[in-house]
Amino acid sequence: MKKVRVLEIGPGNFRKSGLSIIVWSWYKKLDLNKFQVDFLSHHSPEQEDINYIISHGGGYIYCGSKNPVVKSVKKFFLSRKTAKREKYDCIHIHSSHSYGALFHYIAVRRYSRNIIIHSHSSSFNTSNPFKCALNAVCRKLLGKCHITRMACSDLAAQWMFPRQILIPQNYIKINNGIETSKFIFNMGERQKARSELHIENKFVIGHVGAFIYQKNHSFLIDVFYETYQKNHEAVLLLIGGGMLERKIKEKVHNLALDDSVIFYGPTQDVSRMYQAMDCFIFPSSFEGLGIVTIEAQAAGLKTLCSSTIPKEAQISDLLEYMPLSDSVEKWADKILTFNNGYIRRDMSQKIKDAGYDIETSAKQLEQIYLQLSTNNNRSIG
Repeated sequence: MKKVRVLEIGPGNFRKSGLSIIVWSWYKKLDLNKFQVDFLSHHSPEQEDINYIISHGGGYIYCGSKNPVVKSVKKFFLSRKTAKREKYDCIHIHSSHSYGALFHYIAVRRYSRNIIIHSHSSSFNTSNPFKCALNAVCRKLLGKCHITRMACSDLAAQWMFPRQILIPQNYIKINNGIETSKFIFNMGERQKARSELHIENKFVIGHVGAFIYQKNHSFLIDVFYETYQKNHEAVLLLIGGGMLERKIKEKVHNLALDDSVIFYGPTQDVSRMYQAMDCFIFPSSFEGLGIVTIEAQAAGLKTLCSSTIPKEAQISDLLEYMPLSDSVEKWADKILTFNNGYIRRDMSQKIKDAGYDIETSAKQLEQIYLQLSTNNNRSIG
């Protein structure tokens, strides 16, 4: 049987950030007897990941550079060259904004009949008026492209594609799945993780996310400061790394919170850290979905997130929304109610019923690739 050849463009920083973790998780669940998958990215993955891709018949094209302009130019021409040479059945472009998606579409459009544009965000830092204008123009242009439109939520679709294209729903919503079994609450793992972190008798407030504008760490620290003033047993556990980490560490130091904030760093074993937490806080400025809120609920954690998070994230009564316009005092008071104690439940069936198990979403993606590869209409959805 001839394999369906797929090129994944966009997912970088393999297994270390939200988008790349999702794409990698899908890849690991695809039937690689049916699919040959190549990756093109400006991040270099670990050698073990490259070995895994190669051992399953795929390839990895690295187009990185320290200079952002050089990196973009290199990515454009490598995308075009690769698509022209390999003649893929499907090209799957992952992006968080329309100008990035259109950039890659232009590079490969002549060399594949089946191009997917997949939206993974619902906004970006709006302080740059040029980027805002560029995104608006490119969003309109994407409405005229012969593509398959895909998004992780309705908000993500509205961010990437023009409204007239979305009515009626002319896109495919594919859930960002998780490996549900990894996150099931386990008391033994909880005790072990808390012992390793020396937080056995603490009220542990958790957050998972890169230190970037979107994740709103500065507000999170303000909320934690207010929480700590009311409960000195509170500890903030931060999982992730990123360009703003030093700035956030300085803020923590200036507020004299050094002994109460744990900068754990990035980890590929984040499921263990959820076990150590008593609640999960996610005050992002925007998200395409916020896959970590699904993970937190899977771990049975009370979860408080900003009202900017898409409605699709609320798959259980564990998750509650609060506006970012509310005071830090209100946020702190709500967080402190989670310290009253609650039963951590096995949420695996709830996750599966909501369609967020990785097996389910990977099968959905398989069917899309297969349908496109035998479809003469260039797009579906």
